[in-house]
Amino acid sequence: MISHKQKLEELEEYLTERKKNLTEDLRFFIQLEESGELDEEGKMHQIATRSNVLLIEELGNRFFNWE
Repeated sequence: MISHKQKLEELEEYLTERKKNLTEDLRFFIQLEESGELDEEGKMHQIATRSNVLLIEELGNRFFNWE
């Protein structure tokens, strides 16, 4: 049976990996924006991606002391 501590470690690992992937996506959108190639749909994805990164950071700070 999986312990509470193991579940928390699994969750933190997932959040860390998810943040890494979203940060890479955000860099891509920023590069598109800087080159003038970001269309309206891309801007919406950029906003959503930035929001997801902020949410994950908040969860990490709140529950895993990431600061």
